[in-house]
Amino acid sequence: MRPLTDSPWTPDEWAFETRGVRDALTAFGVTVPHCLPGEPADCSAPVWSHYATYLGLLKARARIFIETNLGPGGPGADFAENVYTEELDSYRREAGGEPGGPSWT
Repeated sequence: MRPLTDSPWTPDEWAFETRGVRDALTAFGVTVPHCLPGEPADCSAPVWSHYATYLGLLKARARIFIETNLGPGGPGADFAENVYTEELDSYRREAGGEPGGPSWT
């Protein structure tokens, strides 16, 4: 299966980054199986698909925390959204992109 990205990462770098995202999920109370290539429960899916899945799960978990703990549409949620937008723009500038560019929301 061809990766969804043209990333220059090596397989070891993909695995390292994917494990980091999985650790973040664990910190947020989301348990995912240890099924990366070479792990005991290896599910045979490519590591980049785990990475994409875990990032989607992490984003969903963060959104739920905002909605349940800060209230949807309230000042806390607005504050979190502003921080998100500012950080996204900052990361895009660091990567050579344009602030306010295409977004996956």
